[in-house]
Amino acid sequence: MIFFDKIVLENLQKNFAPQNFLSAFDGTYLYEIKKTLDKIQNNEIQSNSITKAYVSKILAEIQRPFDRENYFKQVKDFHYTPVPHILDSDWRFTREAAFSIAEMLESQTSEKQKLALLGIPSISIALEEKKSLIDRTLYEKNPLSLVNSNIVQGDINQIQSNEQFNIVACDSPWYPVATKNFMVAAQKIMKKCAKLFIVVPPYGVREGMNDEYDDIINFGYSIGLDLKDIQNHKVDYFTPPFEINSLLSVGITNFSLNWRKGNLMVFEKSKDVKINIQGAQNKNDQWAELYLGKIRIKIKRNTETHIPMNIENLVEGDIYPTVSMRTTLKDDVDIWTSGNRIFKCSNTSRFKEILSAMIARIDLQSLNASKTEIQTVFDLINGIEKKENQEYAEAWE
Repeated sequence: MIFFDKIVLENLQKNFAPQNFLSAFDGTYLYEIKKTLDKIQNNEIQSNSITKAYVSKILAEIQRPFDRENYFKQVKDFHYTPVPHILDSDWRFTREAAFSIAEMLESQTSEKQKLALLGIPSISIALEEKKSLIDRTLYEKNPLSLVNSNIVQGDINQIQSNEQFNIVACDSPWYPVATKNFMVAAQKIMKKCAKLFIVVPPYGVREGMNDEYDDIINFGYSIGLDLKDIQNHKVDYFTPPFEINSLLSVGITNFSLNWRKGNLMVFEKSKDVKINIQGAQNKNDQWAELYLGKIRIKIKRNTETHIPMNIENLVEGDIYPTVSMRTTLKDDVDIWTSGNRIFKCSNTSRFKEILSAMIARIDLQSLNASKTEIQTVFDLINGIEKKENQEYAEAWE
């Protein structure tokens, strides 16, 4: 029996109320839960102790209509540009979580000490709203309109800084290699006895998380970082637009907007260890990006500039049906929107040229592109703009 089937069956036997069933899991992706429930309904999984009637009630609860009005209201309560994009692994804390972590970091940072935030702008925004006087630096690859933070824009893995910090907080993508890269980046800018607060995935995210935790802890020790504490469910995330579209596309329409939780590991730098490990190359370098209002469109760079431009649908409905970067489908994507729509394109250079001209309101007939290519891009972009403005972009105004 696969990992997700096992934990879903275990929770079904606890007889949670249908409306509370999804919240009973320790970070398990909602679609994995639904797939197991569907297997039970389709007799692919047999269990004498679980009735189909109970499973049907849970599925009915999961498939109640999505409350977009409530979503827009919560977005407006705590948001900042740019709109999150899946290729940035951009999950953001809820307002409550951001202020809670900010207060904790304030309590850990005394006068004349310095705080570094690695890829965690939610905390910087909370500190701004609190009018915090902490001396802080935010390392972030996306441009942000923050006022009181010293912002260093660039890839976390390529930090070059002589500045040393007493407290470092970071939120890396939830993959072991990424976590270690952030730990390396943090260690390089930490003073001796400095503390590192890093968010890690909870145990129910995937099979083998206990081993992953051991690996992270041992890696930390190897670079001079000793584990001091693990705080479970310390962070709540606000579901980003790209993930909402993925969940809706697979029939999950009723869920808490802060269902995703993160655990917090606390390390202390016990000794200076020279690190020869190089940070991973930023894979986002292979993507160009254009903005259609608030909508972000990432376009894979390629060298094919002389072949006709064709755009292909990769999935029904065009929504990437997951938020995992471990699928083979992602390798076929050439155009990726912040609403998680994906397309394959034979000549992305021409696509980018046409879209750039559309955004700049340049005469499209002056381009080195056929009428068919221009019309194809025009129709695709009009469809994306209409859908994604209604889905989320208007909330970011």
